[in-house]
Amino acid sequence: MSTQTKVFGKLCTFGVPVILIYFGVSTMLSWPLTSKMPSHRVSFGEKNGKFCEKKLNYMFVKVHKAGSTTTTCILQRFGYENNLTFVLPMKGHSNIGWPKLFKQKDFIPSEDGTFNALVDHVIYNKELLQSILPTDTVYIATLRHPFSHLTSVFNWYHLSKRFHGLDQEHPIKTFLETPKKFEIPFNSKHPRRPFSYTKNFMSFDLGFSLGLSDSQSAIDDFLSRLSKDINLVIILEYYNESLVLLRRMMCWTLKDILYDLKPKNFRTYNKSIENVKRLMGKHRHWSNVDYQLYDYFNATLWHKIKQEGDDFPKEVRHFEKGRKILLDRGANVASTVQLFRETYPGGHDFIIHSFEIDERLAPFFAPYPNHVLHCPTGVSNKDGE
Repeated sequence: MSTQTKVFGKLCTFGVPVILIYFGVSTMLSWPLTSKMPSHRVSFGEKNGKFCEKKLNYMFVKVHKAGSTTTTCILQRFGYENNLTFVLPMKGHSNIGWPKLFKQKDFIPSEDGTFNALVDHVIYNKELLQSILPTDTVYIATLRHPFSHLTSVFNWYHLSKRFHGLDQEHPIKTFLETPKKFEIPFNSKHPRRPFSYTKNFMSFDLGFSLGLSDSQSAIDDFLSRLSKDINLVIILEYYNESLVLLRRMMCWTLKDILYDLKPKNFRTYNKSIENVKRLMGKHRHWSNVDYQLYDYFNATLWHKIKQEGDDFPKEVRHFEKGRKILLDRGANVASTVQLFRETYPGGHDFIIHSFEIDERLAPFFAPYPNHVLHCPTGVSNKDGE
């Protein structure tokens, strides 16, 4: 065991790539990195001798505009606390090879040649990922309803302006009436771009070849392969349920999955959309793989939840109550901390730290020193001071 400099990761920053370097104790990674945590079968962290293995190796498929940055912040914060080594992009952005399959030149080598986690944008390819990540890596992805995804994509990438000829009052309606009319001229200006913002964009991130979009057998094979490869697909519309399921699967604590009420990289789509059901039908025809992908893994999520038992809804409510206390009670911060300790069994037994906080709590909680975080991190001593 020797002390060495470890590269942690490029956190979600205010538009400025920041690579955090800190000193930690190196650990040989020839065996899985684990530590004992209370089993989720023991209600809400109570310790009565039952343990499970906290999982520290994970890969997150950061699907564009599907709540992925919020999830990335959770995973990066956990990595910071647990001294994990992340696969980092060689260039100063959040892409590792994307939109192409990554190569060795696309990421920064670690000192000992091993990694614990990857959470930046990458085209999912299990064989490539297995070549750089541990054998016990947990694979996670995120999806959102394709029509909601389309409105987010239109807004974030300014497609109303980039697709020439759209009715600016009803751009999505105009687009979905004749999508090829706008898509083909747009793509002809970017012949090397291997994806479409509007057609099966989420499936592309997950490794689907868009040229096979009309092949149902290829789509079936794609879904079957992902169902075997991906341990959990987070559904944005059921984000809290997904996170509690993630917590149980990873043997983490509720603190580990706390997140900011304000979405990351969020812009409001302020155009009116009429007759959504009809437009959704047109979009399902246009972005057919994404709809099948979403429907399949939404059903899979609820199948997993049903297997968790009667205590699962209780834990979700418990988690939501704790988040509301932490993030909505800014007027009396001391009460906020006290309520956290009273609400969460075992809350008196550990120091509250590293949950995302809103601006009203900033004067009370100090950020980690020398780091500028887009995913705010708070620390306090046991007395909340």
